[in-house]
Amino acid sequence: MRIVFFGEALVEINNTTKYATYGGDVPNTALYLSRLGKSRSICVSYATAVGTDKLSLSLLSCWQQEGIDTSLVRYLSTKFPDLCYIETDREGHCYRHFWNKDNAARYYFSRESTPLEIALSNYNYHAIYISAVSFALLTDEAKATLLVLLEKYKIGGGKVYFDNRYRPHMWTPQQARYWICQLLPYIDIAFIEIKDEQRIWGTSLVLLNAIVTQTVVS
Repeated sequence: MRIVFFGEALVEINNTTKYATYGGDVPNTALYLSRLGKSRSICVSYATAVGTDKLSLSLLSCWQQEGIDTSLVRYLSTKFPDLCYIETDREGHCYRHFWNKDNAARYYFSRESTPLEIALSNYNYHAIYISAVSFALLTDEAKATLLVLLEKYKIGGGKVYFDNRYRPHMWTPQQARYWICQLLPYIDIAFIEIKDEQRIWGTSLVLLNAIVTQTVVS
């Protein structure tokens, strides 16, 4: 099986001896699947955009060492990866502070025929994994581009996996509801965090109910 993940490129900084690490919900999911999938014939690729700076190249090197294919990554010389400072208080509570909302991944679809578009058009992958974070980081124009790409990909038999991770610093619940509703017809499997579902939809749990309904009908 070949699966491609699309999402952010995140550098995490903290005040420990290991002051810089590379994280993010989608990259971490890709990393663990790559580790688990080595003995199961699962090939993992990651699509995002990074800069040409030292942090970006180091981040890519770490992914490659984990067996993740990075051939779909775009390099934007005037942009940088997302940055998160992790602060931990004396009680062990963790606080995350994000910078660089103008990060490189936001502009992945800034040109025609990106590597991901070409790969999905050729059906080089059995599935694509995206998240609410993947959508939130894009411009509205890029969100529309990704939706068109997913529609064409689904027609040819591709599978779409989605997780509903909600980050309030990236968009409002109203924005999340609108774009998730646009995405909903293309989702085959959803990984749902109930707390995030409630942050987006309140008590109605629209995504969860819709996925359950689609499963029962199909």
